[in-house]
Amino acid sequence: MISIIRTARPSSKSLGMVRTSDESQAHKQAIEKIARAYERSGFVVKADHIKSFDYPGQYPMLKPDIVAEKKDLKVLIEVETRSSIGTKRDKRQRQEFGNWAKQSTKRDFRREIAG
Repeated sequence: MISIIRTARPSSKSLGMVRTSDESQAHKQAIEKIARAYERSGFVVKADHIKSFDYPGQYPMLKPDIVAEKKDLKVLIEVETRSSIGTKRDKRQRQEFGNWAKQSTKRDFRREIAG
């Protein structure tokens, strides 16, 4: 018999982040604007929340808003809104993505603020 054990991921709400509908829209628009700028610069881009881009995946356990790759360089970009700055989720993302980026000179983590 095979058992499947699922670990519950904390929700955005439990991590102290609740965006208004205006902020959610600004967040999505910022992701698309930034993703398109990287794409115009020759990066292969994956972006969350934007249907015309592929899903970015997880690094290592969290999903960034944008992953941009060009030659040997991989950049993770996280877009924050006013209400998400300084939340538990924001702090966790900065720590995990920052640690991921420090493992190689061919990795970078950037944080952008929408609005």
